[in-house]
Amino acid sequence: MRLAYYLAAGALTAASMGALAQGWSPQKNIEIVAGSAPGGSNDNTARTMRRMSEAQEWKADLEKNHWTEHFKTGAALHKELEQDYSWLRTTLVDLGMAK
Repeated sequence: MRLAYYLAAGALTAASMGALAQGWSPQKNIEIVAGSAPGGSNDNTARTMRRMSEAQEWKADLEKNHWTEHFKTGAALHKELEQDYSWLRTTLVDLGMAK
C-alpha cells in the first residue's frame, strides 16, 4: 500500500512539474539521501527509488529531459557524503561560523 502511495504521489508531482519545467534547463544535480535503519520508511522509499531508477521508462525520461543520473548507495554514497561534509566544514570555518 505504501508503495502505491509513493508512486501515486511521485506521478502527481511529476505531472504538475511538467508545466513548470518548460523553458528550464538543469544547472546541477539534485541529490536525495535517505538515511535510516533497514526496513524503515526512508529505507523503503530509497529502495523504491532504486528500482525506479533501473526502469527503462526512467532511463527514457533521463534522455528526454537531459537529466544525468546520480544515484549512489553503499561505499560510493559514504565517500561522497564524507566529501560533502568536508567541503561544508571548510566553508563554515572560512565564514567564521565553526571552529
